[in-house]
Amino acid sequence: MNRGPDRKKWQDFLDEEIGEYMEHETDENIARGMSPEAARRAALQKFGNVTRVKEDARAVWTTLWLEQWLQDAGYGWRMLRRNPGFSTAVVLTIALGIGMNSAMFSVMDAVLFRHVSYPDSDRLIWVANYDTDWQSETDNRLLPSDYAAFREQAQSFERMTAYSNEDLALLYAGEGATERIAFVSGEFWSTTGARPALGRLFGAGEPHAIVLAWELFQRRFDGNPSIIGKTVSLDGRPFAIVGILPPNFRLEFPQFLYPDDERKEIDAYIAVPNAAWHLPMTAYRAGNWEKVQEDFGPLPAFVWVVGKLHPKASLQRARAELEAMYQRLVRERPGIYHTHSALRVQPLQNKLAKGAGAAFAVLGGAVGFVLLMVCANVANLLLARATSRQREVAIRRALGAGGVRLARQFLAESALFAAAGGTAGVALAKGIVGAVVRVGSGAVPRLADAMIDGRVLAFTAAASLLAAVLFGFGPAASLLRSDMQSPLKEDGAGYSLASGRLRVRAALAALEVAIAIVLLSGAALMLRSFWRMSAFPPGYSPDKILTMKLSLSGERYRSWPQQRTYIDELLRRLVTTPGSEAAGIHCSSFNTTIQVQGASAGQPVPAVIEYVSPGYLRVIGVPLLAGQWPDDMDLDTVMVNETLARSLNGTGNLVGRQIQAAFLSGRIAGIVPDFKTSQLDAEPRPAIYAPYQRSPRISSVQGILRVGTRAAPMASAVRQRVSGIDSNVPLYQVETLESELAESVAPRRFNLLVLSSFAAVAVLLAFIGIYGVIAYLVAQRTREIGIRVALGATRIDVARMVIRQGLAIVGVGVATGILAALGLSQVMSTLLYGVKPNEPLTLLAVAASLAIVALLACLGPTWQATRVDPIVAVRGE
Repeated sequence: MNRGPDRKKWQDFLDEEIGEYMEHETDENIARGMSPEAARRAALQKFGNVTRVKEDARAVWTTLWLEQWLQDAGYGWRMLRRNPGFSTAVVLTIALGIGMNSAMFSVMDAVLFRHVSYPDSDRLIWVANYDTDWQSETDNRLLPSDYAAFREQAQSFERMTAYSNEDLALLYAGEGATERIAFVSGEFWSTTGARPALGRLFGAGEPHAIVLAWELFQRRFDGNPSIIGKTVSLDGRPFAIVGILPPNFRLEFPQFLYPDDERKEIDAYIAVPNAAWHLPMTAYRAGNWEKVQEDFGPLPAFVWVVGKLHPKASLQRARAELEAMYQRLVRERPGIYHTHSALRVQPLQNKLAKGAGAAFAVLGGAVGFVLLMVCANVANLLLARATSRQREVAIRRALGAGGVRLARQFLAESALFAAAGGTAGVALAKGIVGAVVRVGSGAVPRLADAMIDGRVLAFTAAASLLAAVLFGFGPAASLLRSDMQSPLKEDGAGYSLASGRLRVRAALAALEVAIAIVLLSGAALMLRSFWRMSAFPPGYSPDKILTMKLSLSGERYRSWPQQRTYIDELLRRLVTTPGSEAAGIHCSSFNTTIQVQGASAGQPVPAVIEYVSPGYLRVIGVPLLAGQWPDDMDLDTVMVNETLARSLNGTGNLVGRQIQAAFLSGRIAGIVPDFKTSQLDAEPRPAIYAPYQRSPRISSVQGILRVGTRAAPMASAVRQRVSGIDSNVPLYQVETLESELAESVAPRRFNLLVLSSFAAVAVLLAFIGIYGVIAYLVAQRTREIGIRVALGATRIDVARMVIRQGLAIVGVGVATGILAALGLSQVMSTLLYGVKPNEPLTLLAVAASLAIVALLACLGPTWQATRVDPIVAVRGE
């Protein structure tokens, strides 16, 4: 039985059958001697409720449920239109919760769940090494020969590819610019599934061939296909353009060690020569690498490795196989890898998330809490409206409506609210995602891929349905359990009923306060953590320091005399820049182990050697803690930081002692405090500052310039002066040290911003929830308040009564929230720096803040309570 004529035919048939039955029973009763009225009445009593029988008969029709749901939806829609102000408030509240959750799901889907677009990406494995001395989360690159050994000997992998990248000078038609060039192995194209848009892709190890990314093809060559076959100069050597990649291809593998570098896309690709995979270990020792580059041209000293598992191989087997091979290579190559190096083998998807999993677990839980608060607020609103619908429900039940039928009606209304709120939430989510991408695309990998797509819409629908059940079930159950007699009486206000419902509303408000405590304490901990990592030693002013990076690549700067000439001119130009106070350079870093005179020979200390110019530390602005500043001409003295001195605290005063490392030997002249020039959230490491003239290899240089005022306005002038030395030397990232440090903690700042936004919304929702409950309380107790005032209660007594009720709700919420925050604090431990996750002062400050918010929420209803006119309030008595 569907609809239209067929449905009407069956309805007419049902009416005809019931009518015939009633006539037959009436006729028989008349034959027994009853009057026609009594006979008809007896027939009706025997048959029962005609309407109920019709409903039971129609219940077997396959589309009855749909008809009833449509009826419920239509009735619910009329109820929404009857109260537009109330409906708008409910829909906007739901839209806030659904929109925030949908936006967060979109972000998490892009960053955590969505695989790269390469074939069989679920089988791609990231392989890198790391330093166990500092339990570093940073993955280092491997030697090309390590990749070659893995590729040739590992049985768990179908194929392996290696790649690296560097900023090199690319010249064409007399114009040069710095571009990011990727060095790739022969398996790269098959691993990524790349196809050329124009021309072809170079073969494995093909020399002097370059493939351009589509963006560079458009930007530097105006999209002209005739450039295929033309020659460009790269690092001072000729390369033929053999192909152009399509617009939708990009390198989705991790690129660089630092967040600010990952923002830049690859501009072109060249092949690593086949012979470079088997270079002898002597090629990497001091003074030999320059000769290698003269023979091979541009070449990476280290590479990243991605392997593709065999379909039947497990990650555990592959990890065990590679770790065993790596440890053998470490033992065979003393001085290349120190013994504190280990291999990290993990799915590429995990590496791309780059620790974002823990952060997004916290943020996802936080936005889920916000949705729960939204549901509590909407439930409170529906409970308030339930009071005005008691009489309606009582009448419908008296007319025969069953509890299930009524519950379905209320859930249908909740579903309408959720559908409207979800629809508005999608629009809100789109705006939130756009704002989040603009703010955090440089902070979180792959965040720029976040969008509102089918997966997000499906999530929104599921979240809306869940929300409808959460906020619709309580009010419906409250109405169905209520007394149906009192509302039918003339004065059926039913205060006892209102009191029971008030307890539910108070519990919901307390739940909101507890959730707000949890979110606000998390945001406060992250704020304190951010403040701790941003603390600088006295005299260190990053806003007055301008930094720049240069790549001394190309044949012209392969030897030390040419490098020395360039660095001398660089320092001279920086110092003579108008407004300059001092200048210096940092040219390289090496992780190693050291021995200090007088320390135990059996326990070498892990440290990093920073090769810097004379006076570099004074340019930075750090103070001297012990010893003296070394003479600028003395190349046999070094400075150490406070962390290194602390690690050797048991050996006495370090000043004047000899220090020995793989690429260094010298005398300690002084000790300086710990400071940071790259990663703000990195724990201080033992560091040695040595003259750059003693560096075993110089390929890139960081120049620094201290000025008397803010350095940012000088960036353009400095760029022009430095480029004038040699326009072929790539110059990039000319920015203040303050900006560079800020970029290094961009992921943490993003997490703080998002969690703080959630906490702010939670506090607002808690405020609204408390205000609503207290206002409802005042409205329900108006008569009581009027009687109290008539009997002599003062306004202060009334205010005290109302505020006491509000603070009781808040007290329960605060206590519950503190316990929950303590229980969940360990979840945040990975997101904090220098702050304990269960600091009592933070929790007390958050609790006090929420108490103030609650007090402010109570002020409005309290004012209304103190203005109650006792004559008006008791007039109905």
